[in-house]
Amino acid sequence: MSCRKNTADVVPDKSAPTNAQTQTVVPISIFTPTQHVFTDIQVCYDDKIFLLENGKLKRLIGTELVDVDLPASVYTNFHPTFLTISKDYTFYLRASNGIKIIKGGQEIKFYKVGMPPLQNFTPATFGNLEVATDESDHSVVFGTVRGGFDSVFFSLSKITKDGHFGDLTYTGSSINETQQFISTFGIGGSPTGTLWDAGLGATSNSFYSQLFKSTLNSPPYGYLVSNRYGQVPTNHSTPPGEGSIDSVKFNVLVAIEVSKDAKTLYLKTGDYGTDNPEPGGGISNTGEILKISDGQVKLIATNITNKRLAISNDGKTLYIAGINGLSKITF
Repeated sequence: MSCRKNTADVVPDKSAPTNAQTQTVVPISIFTPTQHVFTDIQVCYDDKIFLLENGKLKRLIGTELVDVDLPASVYTNFHPTFLTISKDYTFYLRASNGIKIIKGGQEIKFYKVGMPPLQNFTPATFGNLEVATDESDHSVVFGTVRGGFDSVFFSLSKITKDGHFGDLTYTGSSINETQQFISTFGIGGSPTGTLWDAGLGATSNSFYSQLFKSTLNSPPYGYLVSNRYGQVPTNHSTPPGEGSIDSVKFNVLVAIEVSKDAKTLYLKTGDYGTDNPEPGGGISNTGEILKISDGQVKLIATNITNKRLAISNDGKTLYIAGINGLSKITF
């Protein structure tokens, strides 16, 4: 099994915005919300599809959902809601009390909250947020809750292969020095060590969002912002923009997925504000799916209620999982 990515990358350009009306697609349903509800989905480098449902790891085979055979101890006092899979077929399961590493069907390590290297966290401050792997330094990157703020806003931290923990600086604001908070992130692309994260900032009662591209610094414990895209006030849902990545204004993002060949970026939008329908406010599930390739942003689907994205290795199928079951878009 070869798990190497191509060296191409999402390349911004200065092309004029596309003004033609885009024909959006309606995803094909695989499971309805009455059948299954998922918290995460990942496509491995050999095209196996894995999901988390009710804290348990499942695999999609055709149209059948089967349990992954893991020791019962993996789930003892551990309820994961996010996962990532590295090129060497190592699974990282994320829960509010830590990260478990699974390989060959066995638990090989447990980074437990309250114990080194996570000794300074509690389940409340660690949270249960996204997780990803950075193949360039074999590290695991994950969100941690920002104290005193809604848990949809988070910082990023990482643990390197040698067990070194580091807090990654959350993105700074460019409007009146107001703080910006991360709402979602993804890792992939060329050069290796490319981090894509979306920030949500606030000035009084006005919110705005941006998409950031960063690369690893040296030593590889942090990331440096190399590009900022798409700042826009976003108290309310706005029509998604299309055209050059340098001209489009992004709404709040709730998911970022980088294709296995590093050529395409998929984004899922949401909305943030006191008037959105999500319980407790925060970032809503409902939004659009955008595709960025060759520096051009294209709208591919609207009114999507799921938050988690995963792309097949050949880039021809995008899976969408969440509270609305599981569906797919074929290209």
